[in-house]
Amino acid sequence: MAAILETSGGSDTECLLRNESYAHKCPPEKEELAAKYKEEANEHFKKQEFNAAIELYSKAIEADPYKAVYYGNRSFAYLKTECFGYALKDASKAIELDRTYVKGYYRRAAAYMSLGKFKQALKDFEAVTKARPNDRDASAKYSECLKVVRRMAFERAIAVDDSKKSIADSIDIEAMCIEDDYKGPQLQNGQVTLEFMKELMETFKAGRKLHRKYAYKILVDAKALFQPLPSLVDIAVPPECKFTICGDIHGQFFDLMNIFELNGLPSETNPYLFNGDFVDRGSFSVECIFTLLGFKLLYPNHMYMSRGNHESQTMNQMYGFEGEVKAKYTPNMAELFTEVFNWLPLAHLINGRVLVMHGGLFSDDNVTLDDIRKTPRNRQPPEEGIMCELLWSDPQPQEGRSPSKRGVGIHFGPDVTQRFLQRNNLDYIVRSHEVKAEGYEVAHQGKCITVFSAPNYCIRIVRIISIKFESSRSQFKPKPIRANMADRAESAKLQQGCAPRKVLHFSDGVLQENSSEEDEPPVTATTVVDPRTLPWAPFLLHWALQLGTQALAVCDYLGEHLANWFGITAPKYRYEIEHGQADDDDELKQEPGWQRPAELVQVTAQQPAQQQGPRY
Repeated sequence: MAAILETSGGSDTECLLRNESYAHKCPPEKEELAAKYKEEANEHFKKQEFNAAIELYSKAIEADPYKAVYYGNRSFAYLKTECFGYALKDASKAIELDRTYVKGYYRRAAAYMSLGKFKQALKDFEAVTKARPNDRDASAKYSECLKVVRRMAFERAIAVDDSKKSIADSIDIEAMCIEDDYKGPQLQNGQVTLEFMKELMETFKAGRKLHRKYAYKILVDAKALFQPLPSLVDIAVPPECKFTICGDIHGQFFDLMNIFELNGLPSETNPYLFNGDFVDRGSFSVECIFTLLGFKLLYPNHMYMSRGNHESQTMNQMYGFEGEVKAKYTPNMAELFTEVFNWLPLAHLINGRVLVMHGGLFSDDNVTLDDIRKTPRNRQPPEEGIMCELLWSDPQPQEGRSPSKRGVGIHFGPDVTQRFLQRNNLDYIVRSHEVKAEGYEVAHQGKCITVFSAPNYCIRIVRIISIKFESSRSQFKPKPIRANMADRAESAKLQQGCAPRKVLHFSDGVLQENSSEEDEPPVTATTVVDPRTLPWAPFLLHWALQLGTQALAVCDYLGEHLANWFGITAPKYRYEIEHGQADDDDELKQEPGWQRPAELVQVTAQQPAQQQGPRY
């Protein structure tokens, strides 16, 4: 892992200023083939088909391994798939090939920031700003990264964990007034009710906000509910009762509503476990998390929530949730969310036989369930250890273990899974954390199940999946259910109770596909909620939000220097990964009115595209 995180030697600033680069010769036919692969990869990238883009960028590199832009583009695609370790390695290789390739420094800085290594990121941003002093975007990123480094140093200097006052304890909720024009749901006697939750979801569908008083109340109560729980929560599922597990949601509120339409609302007879990554990436993370926390308060023993790697401060800063909370509410609330996330359980154990966590298994074969229970969690995820690996690890088809493509956690093979299950007397592990083509994957001889419920990271094809457990005489039957709502015809089938489903039965440790659904009640659903099918008033509100987003982006651009003067955090750099574009060519694209610095006239790198604001 250390090799992946190692930066290239020499002064990057000096190399940029000297315009130092290295020319390598490649046969013309190879160059032409590589360029063709790159163009095809760029098309996949634009369609958000990042794995296909990575494969084609790799072919381009194989044909012409001397062009920095290919490594830079593949690095960006790796960033999109959260393979931060690979992204860092590719960005460093791009810089090694061409020390004047400016985007290489941007990519490497983004990878460092995603890994929480802000000091290393600051060095790369500093190199770019010194070489290109007229680049406003680079200056803004350098300024914001510098603020983070200084803030972290200040927090370390004054840190006294026992005496630090929490945001939850300092908020005076009773002093908050409800405005006369507020039309949203209201808590009765400070308690969440089913009527409140139904009205809350309708309010969110219409594009309106929950009042800050009730938002703070939900967060404070949720923290108080999570705080006494162990890091490993035991769940008892009665015989012949179903239990639904959902994977990553990533701020996709309308898809969360589709899950509830298909599978029913959480209740005492319809329990749920949401397995982390509730926020970031999607445009409605605030709506998602308040909906989930509300149901947790309503049904504390039938609604469960695990912590994911995106329930952390660094990821929230990089992938949009912190900026969304500040835009919709206040910076103070963003800090309170961090406190709530710190107390989320790390894993759940169903009937003592099925372990559910967000990421995966461990670098040590000797880890037991008791070790997980004793793991302290009221903190930001560390770079190694049980907590880190529970949130970040991934399975691999090969035996043994290997360094993670993400730069944190590990890859673990089927033999690792088998030994862990035997040592802890378990039947299966269920995890999330990875995008799967069908929304789920069964691996490691049927013992490792992945479920991912965010449909392809914000594109319009909606796929949802839940895993249902039925327990009878301690025999478990996980049942993934897949529903594809890509078009209106499919939606009509759902409304008629004819949702296409695939049922997988686990019997005596053997996975069997079964097309018979006689033991499953028909799926019933009302109108499938999608922004395109909303009534006219909510539809207009939805698109007004989108236009407002663009207006916010313009205001952010115009007020950039004023924000820096007052020390206000500008969110632009946090959307570099989410909203950037791959290099379409090897020429440096110029912004209107921007003059190329004289010392970089010969730079054969492309300037990063102008960033958009957050999509909320």
